[in-house]
This record gives sequence, C-alpha cells and structure tokens, in this order.
Amino acid sequence: MSTSGSQRLYELLPLIHRAFDEAQGGPLRTLLQVIGEEYDRLHADIGQLYDDWFIETCEEQLVPYIGDLVGVPMRESTGAPDWLLRARVANALRYRRRKGLPSTLEQVIWETCGWNARVLESFQGLAATQHVEHVHLEHGRAVDVRRGAPSLLARGEPRTGHLADVRGDGTSVGPRGLFNTFHVGLLLSRMHVYPVERSEPMRVAEGCYTFHALGLDTHLFTLPRREQWPDLPPSLEMPLPLTSRRLEADVALARERLTSTEDILSPQERLEQPEPYLTVRWDDTPVPRVDLHAQDLKHWHRPGPSLVGLRSGHPRVDPLERHLKLEAWMGEEGPHLLHLHLHHPHHEPGSVPALAAALEEALRNASPSLAFAQARVFVSGEHLLVLPGVPLGGHHPVRFAPAPSDPEGAHAMGLMGEHARRVAVLVSQELPPATGESGQGRLLLRLGEGDTVPLSVPLGESPEELARVLRGQLLAYEGWHALAHEALLLVLAEAPHASQYLRAEEDPEDPVTARRLGLSPRVAVDVRRGRLAFSLGEETEGRKLRVDWAFGRPADLGANPAWRETPSEENEPLTWQAEVCEDATSDWVNEPGTTRFNSLSEALVAWEKHDAGEPGTSTPRTAKRGLLRILDSSTYAPGPNATSFQVRVEQGSTLRVEATGGELPALDGGLLADGTGEGARLVLDGLQLRGVEVRGTLRLTVSSCTVLGPLHAPRQDASAFLEVELRGSLLGPVSLPAGTTRLEVSDCVLRGQEGRPALGGEHAHSPGPTTSLTRTTVLDAVHVDALPLAEDCLFAEHVEVRHVQGSLLRTCALPWSSRHLPRHRCLLFSAPLEAAGEATIAAGPEFVSRAVGEPGYARLADTGPIELKTGATDGGEFGVYQPLQEERRLVALRGVLEEFLPAGLSAGVFFID
Repeated sequence: MSTSGSQRLYELLPLIHRAFDEAQGGPLRTLLQVIGEEYDRLHADIGQLYDDWFIETCEEQLVPYIGDLVGVPMRESTGAPDWLLRARVANALRYRRRKGLPSTLEQVIWETCGWNARVLESFQGLAATQHVEHVHLEHGRAVDVRRGAPSLLARGEPRTGHLADVRGDGTSVGPRGLFNTFHVGLLLSRMHVYPVERSEPMRVAEGCYTFHALGLDTHLFTLPRREQWPDLPPSLEMPLPLTSRRLEADVALARERLTSTEDILSPQERLEQPEPYLTVRWDDTPVPRVDLHAQDLKHWHRPGPSLVGLRSGHPRVDPLERHLKLEAWMGEEGPHLLHLHLHHPHHEPGSVPALAAALEEALRNASPSLAFAQARVFVSGEHLLVLPGVPLGGHHPVRFAPAPSDPEGAHAMGLMGEHARRVAVLVSQELPPATGESGQGRLLLRLGEGDTVPLSVPLGESPEELARVLRGQLLAYEGWHALAHEALLLVLAEAPHASQYLRAEEDPEDPVTARRLGLSPRVAVDVRRGRLAFSLGEETEGRKLRVDWAFGRPADLGANPAWRETPSEENEPLTWQAEVCEDATSDWVNEPGTTRFNSLSEALVAWEKHDAGEPGTSTPRTAKRGLLRILDSSTYAPGPNATSFQVRVEQGSTLRVEATGGELPALDGGLLADGTGEGARLVLDGLQLRGVEVRGTLRLTVSSCTVLGPLHAPRQDASAFLEVELRGSLLGPVSLPAGTTRLEVSDCVLRGQEGRPALGGEHAHSPGPTTSLTRTTVLDAVHVDALPLAEDCLFAEHVEVRHVQGSLLRTCALPWSSRHLPRHRCLLFSAPLEAAGEATIAAGPEFVSRAVGEPGYARLADTGPIELKTGATDGGEFGVYQPLQEERRLVALRGVLEEFLPAGLSAGVFFID
C-alpha cells in the first residue's frame, strides 16, 4: 500500500516535533499536506517519464510522436478510437513483417479506421483454365452438390467459379468490380453491435412478438464468434446484419448435427446448445435452434406445421358440369368469388382430384394475400382437404358460401352445412424418399387439451409408407387420419372447437423424430424486421418469454446495453440507493445501504417517501440524493389502471434512474416527472420510454435514452422553471413552453410525430423554448423562441425562430427556406439551381432510414451530396454522426492500401452494412 507524500514527509520529522505538533492541533501536519500534494505530483511525473518510453503505457498525447518514430504518421485524427490507434503503433513493425497476408490487411484496417474488414481475394474465384501441372483445387470451381448446399453455407462461403466482373458497384471506392484479375475486394462493416440478453419481447397479437421491447421493427445482427469456433472463416466474425439465408444455414447445420451419429453429444444436449446471436427462451428453457425458421412476417401470421382447415363431405358434381361459382373466406378476409373450371387436362372430369385442382387454382387467383395465394387443396379419400396458405386461428378459418349466381355450387362440392368439418392438421416438411434406414421413432400428438396420442414411426421410409403405417395406428382414434401428398406427410384430426389445434408434444425419450419429420412446433423469425411468431397451439399466455438478440448502430446513440461512466459531478455521497430487477429470484435480499424491489413503481414510491422526509416531525427537511438502478432487460409496466410512471423530486434533491451496464430495460408507458422547487433534479440514463411529461420546477437530464413519444410540458405559471438537457439520445417531438424553459441538446436525433414539429412549443403552432444545439440531427421542422447557438447541426426541414437577432447558427446545414437566419460558415441545401454556389447546393440530404429501429436511422446515405459529409467544423459530416469522421477514415484507408496491398493488385471497397 503506497503512502502519500504528506505522510512520508511527516514521518521524517523527529518524534519530539510530531508530539509538539499533535499537542497544538496539527498545524505542521496541515502545512506538510500542502507541500505533500506537490511532492505527489512531482513523484508521479517522474514515474510517468519511464512509462512514456513504451507505447503500451505512454500518455495519450505521446502516441503520435512514437508513431512517427516507427513510420506511422498520425498528424490528425482518423475518427477511430484512441485505443485502436495505440494498437496500430504498437503493432506497426509486426505488420510490416507480415505484409501480403489478408489477415494482416484486415487487422490494419481495423486498427486504423475502426471498421471490421473482410479481404476477399476475388482473383482466386475466377473461372479460369489452370496449368495442368499446378492445379489449385481451392480456386474457383463449379458447385459441388455432393457436399450439400446447407453445410457449405453454414461453414463459410463456397468457392464457386465466377466470370470476370468489371462493372462494379456505384458505392465502391477504387477499381470497379468484385471478381477481376489481380483484384481484391474489401468488404467493410461500420456497425457497432449491441447484444441484448434476456429481454422481454413485446406482444403484438396472439403468438406474435417483436424482439424490441417497445414494438419497433429492427434488423437483427450477428455477433463475432471466434471464441466458440476458432476454425470459422473471418466472414462469420464480422458484425453483419443477420440474413434469412444465414439463419436457414445454421438451422440446417443444427438439424444435421441432431441426426449425426458422429457427434459425442447426446440428442438432448445438442438441442439445448443456445445459438450465440439468437436465443428464444420459454420459462428459462432455450428453444432448440432446429425449431427456428426464417420467414417474412411483414404481414403477421403464425408458422406451421399446425394449421386449421376444412374437410368437405362427398362431392356430388355432374361430370358434364364445366363451371362452378362459390364464395370463400380465409380468416377475416372475404368473401371472394371463386370461378372453378372443372375440366382439368390431367384428371377425369368430375373426379375428386379434378375438383381439388380446380378449387386450389381458384383460391390462389382470388386474392394476393398469403392465405389465398398459397392455399392448398389435398385429396383425402373421397373428401377435399382445404388448407389456408398460412396458419389461421378461430372457429372457422376456412369457410365457403353459395354464390348468388350459383346457389348449388358450394353444396355440390360438399363444402357446406353438416357435411364439412373443421380439422386440425400437421403438415410435415418435404421428406426424402425411402433411405432404407432401420429403426423406430416415437411421436406424441395432442389435440387441444385432450390426451396424447402415441405413435410409432418407421424411420427411413417413404411418405406413402409412413402415412400407411400411421393410418393403421390411428384407426383406434375417431376422426384421426393420415395421408401423403408427394413429399409431404399430413396428420389430421376433426377439431370442432375453436381452441383445438394439433401439435406434436416434446418426447423426452425421443426428441428427434418429430423434428426430422418437421412436425414439431416452430418459431418463425423475421430477421429483417425483428419479429417472431409461434405455431398454433403454443400457449403463450402466462409463460415467461425471453430472447437474446443483437442490434446494430453506427455509434453509441440512444438506449443501448453499453457500459457508461457516471459523470464526476454526480459522484456525490448518496442518501438513498435502490435496485430493481423483475426477474430476481425469491432469495434476492437487501444489501446494507441498498433496498431491492421487483417493481419499478414500488421503487419510485419508496423514493418519494424518503425524499419527503418523516411527516409530522419538526425536523427540517434536508436535500436527498438517490440512485435507482435497473439490473435487467425486462419491460416494466405502470401499476394497475395507470398509463405512466410518476416520480416526484423535492426542492434541492437529486434522483438518478439508470440502467446498469450490459442491460436494456424498457418502460412500457410514459414517465410523469414533477419537481417542487429550485435545485430539484432528475437524471434518466440508458432507458427506453414511451414518452416523458415534465411539470413544476425541475432540472431534467436525459442521457443515452430512446424516447419514442413526445417529451413535453404543459404551460405553467411564471414561478415554475424547467431546465432540460438532452444528450446522446433518440427522441420523438420535444414540445416545451417558451419563457419558462431552457433547453440544451447535444449528440441527439429529434423527429416530429403526428403533425408536431421535432422541436416546438406545447401546442402544434406555438414556439418552443430558447434552445442550444450541438451535433444534433433534426429530421423535421423546428419552431423555437431563439437559438443562441446551433453548431454542427443538420436541420432536414424548415427552421423558424421568433427572435432572430438573438440567434446564431455556426457550421450547420439547413434548407434554403431558412436562409434568413443569422449564420456563419453554414451550408444551404435544396436551393434553386440558379442560386447554387460555394456554400449553397441544389441537392438535399438523403438518409439511409427514417425509422427509429433501423440501423441506418438518421444516417446520411453514401449516395448523398459530399458537401453534407465534409462541412462540419472538423471536416466531418453535419449532425449527430460528426464524430465518426467517415471521410477521414476513407483517406486513412487509402494510405493503408498503398502500404500493405501487394504490388500489382488493386482493391475495391464495398460497404456491406
């Protein structure tokens, strides 16, 4: 344990002097404390002189000097984090010794630019004639179908041959074309990926959820996995948007491992292995990845294999009849008039197969919706089995009625009245032909809440043989049947009640057979929109559903699970500290000085009682400092009959509500904050909210939060005053009254909503408060009282200021319609062509996306005007992404390519995020 300088100096004094000093109250000790502080500084500076000899321990300002010594010039920032630039200098000599390797170039790009890179030696993928004495089997070739496409896709990129591509991509930098002679492609990802563990998805409808806790559509991302699988190619390490093909390949690989006899893991252990970038948990039990299926859920629907259809009676159609008309419904959609052409070239007129083909064709032509467009009609003995294209619930998901012009058509088809039956169906995946494999599997089927039906399944047989065996076993169960259609196996049971669905139960003794046949319940995942849905019959009410997933953003904006440092001015002693965890176990007990809650509402009530002091006592109230920390990624709802949380901060007190590092909690409701006097302060950090309402006299700080709805305050009397500080957040409309509010915004994105401007007053057409903005992107209109200073901001729409003389915009981008505002070194866009000049352009900003949940939200597109990406104070882009310095990173990238690209090779740069 080190001793302070003052203590060391004091101990050097003779004992007699120390004794006299103690007797007189310690004036000599006090003097030596002042001298000791300077001693400590001098001692630390001398110690730092030794540390400054080494790049690993030197001070930050010395990194460029050491870089010059080893030939790594760093005269200006490239936008990459400082710790990466230090690593670039430290590894400079090692990288020069390893020039020419793709892995070296990837690492240098990462340490110089901060971008994940994948070097694709595209010249090796060209379909070219090779020298017969020097054949390279790993170079471009035709697809090897014997190896299996799913396995190839799951383990990496298949090296298939390509013709020379000289066209290129409009966004590429350098020589055009990806596959060309003496050419390499650089695939770059600029995204930061944030993993979220055990978050609570939002329920949209029965069995349908969004990964985002507040219902946003957001693209799912992958995570680097080098630690778990060291032999993976670099393409699977990059933080890329997750694709349906990638998910399907991983599921196919998991299914292959499930049935493999070479794996040392048991089938149950293989099922329980979680997917590192995507895990769905029911009651803390992971759903096996083989049950995940990539689907497009733009229009919400449940996945298979469980469907509900209609089985007809015996059709009685005259063979000479050529046309029939009837009306059809699929769920809530309908009626649609069907025109059935009964003469089919491949079936006998009037036969059941001919009727099935005619009905299926008519259903698919009736509507573009999936339920109709993908409807199927099977032949079940002398009956027709009609299934919708997507699973539909309810009592009558498929129903028919006579057409006014043909009152007998629906009756002749057997689709009406007591002859038609509601049936629950399980439809398998496409099964292979007979493989000759010996063995027996087990199926456990259940209809609704009935008893399970055990079935024995011969493995390795054709679908026809499987259906024949199952029919024999199902004779003992009334209303049950099995049939085969081409490569599909169908099991059906009459289900007259709306809540009856057919499902395959989990068999502890044989968890493989149902999944091999594709009859187990599925979880549909839309990786593009961040949605998931469960099969019919899966009970979701009353069960705890949690998901592990990842999303991407270009920078640390809005609520995210990154670890954040508490500002030094807020590190004062606390009088009250509490923790909230909805998923806490029953043995979660209070620690000394900390109170623990399972409910956020209860914690806020406890704070108000603490802040108000003991009622009925004469002791004067003292200011309190409280910290409320949320320890999980659950979704917290207000109390019964409440639409928002309420928190009250007394005069002089401070409350900080924050998410702990690594967690992403959500408040499914608004927050009503009330301050009672001067000095009352509320800090919100790392939260997702529906909205915020502020009342009274309060200083509100919103940091690293995502507020989907408005942040607003009602008009108050002159005695109340609000100070609002917004930083690093994604916000909806900010509607605050002028005159009684002061607003400061930095590193934020603001957007309007439902006719309200992004920044304005308490009413739609009233001005907002006096506002200062720094590095902020405003996507919609602005109407404020004054703008004392707006610096490095991007205003996408019109800016209206009531007091122009007290305003100044410096190095901002704003539309031509706002040119009357006082400005310095600003850029005007969307101007008439005749007015375009040095600081005025005719084009306007183009954004990758304006949807809050998207990775490219409020980010300038690469195809937009270059002036918007280089016009800020330090040469960066206007707005919230100015610190990224992408143009400077591109310049640094060109320098890296000049130094590390082998002679004779050219490179093309492609952004793949």
